[in-house]
Amino acid sequence: MEMLFLAMLIGGLGLVSWAAGAKTPARAPRVLAAAARAQLDVEHGDQVGGGRYGISVRQRYESTNPGFESDWVTHTSASLPRPLPPGFSVSTATYFNHAAGLMGSPDIQLGNDLDDALFIRGPHAREVVELLTEPAVDALLRQIVTTSTRLDIPRRFVELHTDGDQVDHAEVYLDLAANLANTLSKVMDEPWDTLVAEHNLTFTEDGNGIIGTILGQSITAEFVNKPVRKTVITAHLIRPLPERTYIRHPDHGNHTDSIGDPILDSMLAISTSNAGVLADRLSKDDIRGLLLEVVHAHPGSTVTASTITFFAPGRLNRTLKASVQSVAELAAALA
Repeated sequence: MEMLFLAMLIGGLGLVSWAAGAKTPARAPRVLAAAARAQLDVEHGDQVGGGRYGISVRQRYESTNPGFESDWVTHTSASLPRPLPPGFSVSTATYFNHAAGLMGSPDIQLGNDLDDALFIRGPHAREVVELLTEPAVDALLRQIVTTSTRLDIPRRFVELHTDGDQVDHAEVYLDLAANLANTLSKVMDEPWDTLVAEHNLTFTEDGNGIIGTILGQSITAEFVNKPVRKTVITAHLIRPLPERTYIRHPDHGNHTDSIGDPILDSMLAISTSNAGVLADRLSKDDIRGLLLEVVHAHPGSTVTASTITFFAPGRLNRTLKASVQSVAELAAALA
C-alpha cells in the first residue's frame, strides 16, 4: 500500500513537472516574438518592457490560477511624461466605486456618456474635465472602454488590465496605453507650446513657465505646483496707476475707496492714493470691460499700481491662450 502511494506521488510530481515544463517552452517563444514585434526587451520570463512612441511601457502576463493556461491577466502600463494633478485618478466604473460616490465620495462628471463607464476622482475638477473631454483623449477612452480592458490612471501611469493571455496581441494594448499617455501629456503641453510659437516667447528654465512680450507688454505665465496648484499670469504696467492702488474681487477685499464709477465701485474692491486719477484711467468702456473680465475670471486676481496678476486654480490648458490675451490687452489698454 505504501509502495502504491509512493508511486502515485512520484507519478503526480512527474505530471506536474511535465505540465510546467510543457508550459514554459510553449510561452517563452511567444513572449520573445511579442517583444520582437513591439521592439521591446524581455525583462524576465513573463514581462516585456522598453520604449514605444517615446513612452516607457511594460507588459506583464500573470496567471491567476497556476496550471491553467486560460486563467491569465495581461497588465499593460505606460508612464506619463507629465504627471496628472495630485489626487487625480481614473478607473473603470464598478459597483463598489459608484457606491462609494453615493456615500460621500462623489466622482467628477464629464457631462457625457463616459460618466457611466468611468469613475473619476480629483480636487481639480475643471482641469480634469478640460483634459478628458479633449477630442483625442475622449476617442482613446472610448476605444478602451469598449474592450474587455479595465482602466486605471493613478496620476503617473496609464494602466490596462485585460483578461486572458494576450501575448499574441501585445501590440494592441501597448499601443492603447502608450497613445493615451502620450495624448494626455500633449494636451497638457500643447497650449503652452503653441503660445510660445505664436508670440516668440521663451520657456523658463524649469519648463513650467513662459516669458516674453505680447502686444508690447511684458508677460509671464507660470504653472506653480506648490503649496497650491495654480496658474499665474503677470503683466508689468508700462504706465503705472496711482500709488497704493489695489483692485480685487469684492469677495477677496473690502470696498475701501469709491472712484465715482458706479459699475466698478459696485463690482470691485478698490483702494488707491488718488481716486480721481484712477477713475480717469479706468472709466473707459474697453478698460472697464477688460478689468472686470480679468479680476472676475478667478477671484484672487489683482491689479496693483504696477502689476496685473491673474490667478487660476490648476494648470490652464484649453483657456490658457484666452487668459493670457486678456491680461495682455488690459495691460496695453492701460499703457
